[in-house]
Amino acid sequence: MSKKSDFMVRLLDEFEPRRPFPKSEVEGFGLVELGAYMVLLRHMTEQQAEASVRALQKAYPDWNELRISQVQEIGQHFRTSTRKKGTDKLQSFAQVALDLKAFLQEVFQQTHSMSLDTFVRDMNEAMKSLPKMPTLGMSGGAYLAWVGTGEVPAHQSLVRLLDKLGLVAKTTGKKSSEVIAGVVPEGRGRDFSIAWYEILEHWDDPELPSYERVKILLETPHGKKSAQEREAALAKAEAARKKEEERVKKEEERERARLAAEDKKRIAAEKARQRAEEQARKKAEREAEKKAAAAEREAKKKAEAEAKKAAKEAEAKRKEQERKKAAEAKKKADAKAAEAKKKAAAKAAEAKKKAEAKKKADAAKKAQAKKKAEAKKKTAKKPAAKKTGKKPARPAAKKTAKKTTKKAPRVARR
Repeated sequence: MSKKSDFMVRLLDEFEPRRPFPKSEVEGFGLVELGAYMVLLRHMTEQQAEASVRALQKAYPDWNELRISQVQEIGQHFRTSTRKKGTDKLQSFAQVALDLKAFLQEVFQQTHSMSLDTFVRDMNEAMKSLPKMPTLGMSGGAYLAWVGTGEVPAHQSLVRLLDKLGLVAKTTGKKSSEVIAGVVPEGRGRDFSIAWYEILEHWDDPELPSYERVKILLETPHGKKSAQEREAALAKAEAARKKEEERVKKEEERERARLAAEDKKRIAAEKARQRAEEQARKKAEREAEKKAAAAEREAKKKAEAEAKKAAKEAEAKRKEQERKKAAEAKKKADAKAAEAKKKAAAKAAEAKKKAEAKKKADAAKKAQAKKKAEAKKKTAKKPAAKKTGKKPARPAAKKTAKKTTKKAPRVARR
């Protein structure tokens, strides 16, 4: 075994792909199904990925319908051992479904169909499509090409890389496929396709380039040179970063100084503004106090005038009320006096009537007494009558006297 062949075998033995690949082809899976299987392997076990692909085949008549389906719809057909349910389960499958849709979209864009038959019919066209299918990557596409044709795909970029590494002979006048076939160890076409197309894809990866990840590549001059150039580039970038940091630091210091000066000016201007505002405020307060004092004096003067006017009006009202009260009192007194006068007149009339009645009664009594006296005189002149035991008859004069002593009619009082 030559030195180059020995190096190639060692590399394939030590190589570990960045992403999982099928350990063997799955029965009944075409290239599209196998690609979908590879996408699901990044999130599931081999058994789960295979069961999920078969469930999707049953659920969708063709892959194009799955390509345009909703993420939630696709996630319902994944077969995993997750204990999540409902919305949580669908959300956990969202990224898986998005990766699967992205792969199918890339297939559609490169082939204008949902078939990868070009990997079988035209390897040159297939190799042109590999860099444009980032979901599977160049290694994934190369693996599908190897499965479809049974041959290691020959990309011109890989031939150039192998040439730089000194692993192939000069390619003048030879086809890429012939060059590649000359360095593939017997029975290692699958491993070669996966390993070298991943190395090609990530040779200049900014975070972890292939020659840093696959250490055996550093044994080659180009690998060592690439590592040294990267180290120098990183050192240069680090120096540039530090220089930039220093520049930014100085710029920041200048900016801070400028801002400090501006702050100082701003503070001084703010203080001046505050002083001016304070002076204006005090002046306004003095003006306001003057206006308030003048307004207070005016209000006081007006209030005094109004108070005087009100007092005058109140005094006039009080006098008017007193006059009305005096007139009312006089009216009542006059009415009372008239009533008293009327009562006195009625009383005097009653007294006069009584006096006249009494006078008449006294005159009647005198007349009767006079009659009695005259009758008594007549009786005294007659001889005494015999006592017969009978009462003597009342003299007629007495009856007449009684009639004349009738009371005068009573006058009603007012």
